This record gives sequence, C-alpha cells and structure tokens, in this order.
Amino acid sequence: MVRAVERGALELAEQCPTPRVKRALLDRARTADSVTRVNAAALLMYLCGQAPEPFDWNLRPFFLRFGEEDPNELRAAWTELRERTHI
Repeated sequence: MVRAVERGALELAEQCPTPRVKRALLDRARTADSVTRVNAAALLMYLCGQAPEPFDWNLRPFFLRFGEEDPNELRAAWTELRERTHI
C-alpha cells in the first residue's frame, strides 16, 4: 500500500490508513508534482481527523499552498501540515 501511495495512487490510502501510509502521504505532500501535493495534503488531513471529507473545501486555501512552486511557501505549508496532523 505504501508503494502504491508513493507512486501516486493516493486514493488507496483511504482503504488502509496506517501510520506508514499516512507518512507516505505526508512525503507526497512535499515531493510530488503540485497537483498531487495538494491532494495528498487534503487526504492526509481527512485521514487524521482534521477534515470532514477527503477534500474539505473550507480548507482549500491551505491545500492550495501545496501547489506553490516557492520552496519557502511549500516548506511552511508542509510544516503546518505536520503540526495539524501530528505526524
């Protein structure tokens, strides 16, 4: 499951939200392409009980920060994601 998530099959993470799978999502939120980063962050927030659905539109501004190409903004968003999800 971890390898599948690492290769971009984020939707599979919902079937098996183990700590290792959540960590793989966290890594994808930092290292993947911009669209995948946004979706990985959103799904991780959901799996950690910080959002009511896999893409909570109320949190969209936060998620979109993962689509930024500015490394400082991405690093700040990723650090905040770690804090919010306790990972």
